[in-house]
Amino acid sequence: MTKKSTLGTLHVSVMEGRNLIPMDSDGQSDPYCVVIVGEKKKRTKAVRHKLNPKWENEHYEFTIDPTTHSLLVEVYDWDRFSSDDRMGMVSLPIQSLLESTLDTIKWYPLVPIKPDDKVTGDLRLKIRFDKEKAEKDKNPFIKAIKDHDLVAFEHLLAKPKTDINVCDTEGVPATHLIAVSNNIQMLMIFLKSSDLKITSRDIQGNTPLHLFAQKCIVSFSEEPINKLIERGCSVNHENAVGEIPLHKSCLSQNQKTQMMEILIAKGSGIDHKTKNEETPLHYAIKMGRPEFARCLLQRGADFTLAGGNPPKKPLDLAKELNHTQIVHRIQQTQEISDWLQNLQLDSLIPIFLMNDMFMDVVTDIDETTLDSLKITVAGQRAKLLKAVKKLKAGEPLDFSSSSLNLSSLQISSESVHSLDSLASSHCNNSHHNSIRRSSDIVIPTSPNHNNIVSPSTPRSLSHTGSSSSVNNLSSTNLFAAATTAAAAAAVSSSSSSSVITSTNVSSTTTTNIVAVPTTPVAAAAVAVVPVATTTTTTTTTTTAAATVVITTSPEKPNIEYSDLAQLKHTHLDHNDTTWIIDETNLQYSTLLGVGASGKVYKGFYKGEEVAIKVLKSFTDKKDIEEFKKEFQIVSALKSPGVVYFFGAGIKDKLCIVMEYCSRGSLYHILKDETVQFSWKDLFHLALQAVNSLNSLHTWSPQILHRDLKSLNLLITENWTVKICDFGLSRFDTGSNLETLGKLRGTYAYVAPEVYFGNKYTLKSDVYSMGMIIWEMLYRCLKGAHQFPFGEYLHLKFDYQILIACAKKDLRPTFPPETPASLIEIISRTLLKDATLRPTTQELYDALLEIRDKEFNPNAAEWEAKRFVPDQQLNPQPDPPPTAAVSPSLVGTGQFDQLKPKSALPDHLTRSRSNSSPIEPSNLKKKPSKFSLLQDH
Repeated sequence: MTKKSTLGTLHVSVMEGRNLIPMDSDGQSDPYCVVIVGEKKKRTKAVRHKLNPKWENEHYEFTIDPTTHSLLVEVYDWDRFSSDDRMGMVSLPIQSLLESTLDTIKWYPLVPIKPDDKVTGDLRLKIRFDKEKAEKDKNPFIKAIKDHDLVAFEHLLAKPKTDINVCDTEGVPATHLIAVSNNIQMLMIFLKSSDLKITSRDIQGNTPLHLFAQKCIVSFSEEPINKLIERGCSVNHENAVGEIPLHKSCLSQNQKTQMMEILIAKGSGIDHKTKNEETPLHYAIKMGRPEFARCLLQRGADFTLAGGNPPKKPLDLAKELNHTQIVHRIQQTQEISDWLQNLQLDSLIPIFLMNDMFMDVVTDIDETTLDSLKITVAGQRAKLLKAVKKLKAGEPLDFSSSSLNLSSLQISSESVHSLDSLASSHCNNSHHNSIRRSSDIVIPTSPNHNNIVSPSTPRSLSHTGSSSSVNNLSSTNLFAAATTAAAAAAVSSSSSSSVITSTNVSSTTTTNIVAVPTTPVAAAAVAVVPVATTTTTTTTTTTAAATVVITTSPEKPNIEYSDLAQLKHTHLDHNDTTWIIDETNLQYSTLLGVGASGKVYKGFYKGEEVAIKVLKSFTDKKDIEEFKKEFQIVSALKSPGVVYFFGAGIKDKLCIVMEYCSRGSLYHILKDETVQFSWKDLFHLALQAVNSLNSLHTWSPQILHRDLKSLNLLITENWTVKICDFGLSRFDTGSNLETLGKLRGTYAYVAPEVYFGNKYTLKSDVYSMGMIIWEMLYRCLKGAHQFPFGEYLHLKFDYQILIACAKKDLRPTFPPETPASLIEIISRTLLKDATLRPTTQELYDALLEIRDKEFNPNAAEWEAKRFVPDQQLNPQPDPPPTAAVSPSLVGTGQFDQLKPKSALPDHLTRSRSNSSPIEPSNLKKKPSKFSLLQDH
């Protein structure tokens, strides 16, 4: 190989490993590494009896040429008497390393060498790439290009003797240098030259279009691409390793997908394979770019093609690399594709994918939806509407000849045996791969509820992959959604109108989120229009007037203030109606959620930002009873850890006005892959969450939440934790005990005793809180979110988790780095025997002691245990100090003195947190998405 074809030298140092899988009978391993670049291999020494080995002086150099595909570091367990066992590998594309001109030290997760290998842990490598040394450029034309000297460039270009096809000292043609310069003006001038040899290649075989697709960050106009194609570049030309420009665009550092969209529109092969059999989708997954994967999948990328070495399908690759957003997107794509293919409507798949229409929204398809999707063929419309009707009626999704009948999965104390049989018959059924655990089946608690397949990971309303969204709504309580502030921003900035349906697993009645058009709703007004011919609440939004119009029945609410005042435990004065909201003081700004029983709006009450839940029906007895139950809970609570209750409207419409929490749910914070979640963040939020739960348990009478999960813990502007969603809550009194045995809540968070139909107690809530703290712990240590039981890949359905938890005593595993004290207290909350679990007070005290006596004195040591992904590596400010108030003080009056006086009359006064709604003009600027608690 000549010197000219050499790109440079790659320096690789193997430094250490952590949490490697034990391969020997004594629970240890003897790991060594094999570093492979091209045909060359280098081997480290074996480190005896270590799962966290450290290597010294294991430094290697490799010459890189244009045909080099990847860097592989394989890890093996040395064995004296038999073949060495595989422990995993790190695989890095060479192209991603060529920019590492300084020593780069990173932890890389190990992935299986062969598909069935069990792998854990990470490998720490130091990598540097030294370009081939070259003489200083003396050519004035090349110098003008590299210096971005447009005047000198045009002057030299006009000279007849100037060689415009000259290469620099490293062999890179002038055209390629301009293509990577991001100087669009210079590029367009250069492309007009008649003597230009646009088809020339650099030493890696790249055309100018390859480099422009990867490096361009300043313009996404089609004009430069059109000109490059016009002059002879092709969107399907391969470089030395078989990459086309679309592959290179997946390596771009730009966050936007316009380059990919243009290349695909110009005919780029979306499933084109490199010489290593990798498609652009494989590249997007390896780069960890969910927005790129979404763009490719929307445009028909084949997610079943295996590629790489060893070959892996995109879904398997995304799972191995723990890119949960991409995993979810591929599963959504597969599910909707399977459904449409089963209906013999394959031609509609591109339409559904381009509009992000997945199985969680198909039950909302109606004539209007089909019109907006421009589906005009009568036969297709009829077939779709018929299939949707079947889904709404609870008929099973017929993905195969052996379908899983959702309507048969009613969970209660009477259905335990049927669940056991379902688990045995379906857990290994290969026909149901299209419905997998991360797109959990929603198991109805009532045969009259709608049955849909809904992804457990909430879907964003925006097209940017934002993790803050309105989701997992229930008809009994929509405030979990209403208090998600980011949803309003996503709604107002959505690039197209869409209808999204999500469910709360505890209540499978569907809820629609309607994204408004692109014009923001500024100072939206609400008009209540009586219509004698309808009893259905309909919402229409127009871009011109920016007005939300609620059309209602002229009937008055079938409820009086005395009906609410007389409810037990509400502490409302029967003779005082000041707690009734004067609806003329309510201003509605944004529709946040639509459910079977009502709607939730973001609005203002006397200048304060609030969430307003409006009951749809004034005459339906069932809806009114649900309204009264929810009202009974929220009006009774007097705690800073619960969303604030302003009052209720019962005149023109039934509504509850409550606090609007601007930062969304704890789930969304944990799910955001750009946010660093530190130990300080964990203790700050966990202590508040336990404190908030304790306020329910110490109320008189005690209140059981029964649906605790990270989605139901809301975060205010100043990072105060608030419990919400009381649709399943009950006062723990004799009259309510008979209702507590029914299985409610999301199954991963449900205590074992509930599965067996036993009484739901305070300790059942403690179990759920333990799961939430485990969820925070995993996010803190691993830098990525994982649902409880997510490590058990064989548990594909929620009911399998429930059975394994209750009957086999299965629990989530703790990361190896977890401090022993946290393992002990969290494990106690998850004990099968509820009587052995701690109380909320004991849990609070234990966490406080761990924070003060173990973490604070050893913060640096604790932080060293955490893995922080690159996208989270930025300065993180300290969180605000957690209030040093014991839960036992809440409700005694001592804590109430610390809070501002309520605007409600004395008999309704409750302690309010400093996070109660404030004037919009006084809202603090939102922090960068990279910092969790930046304002403090």
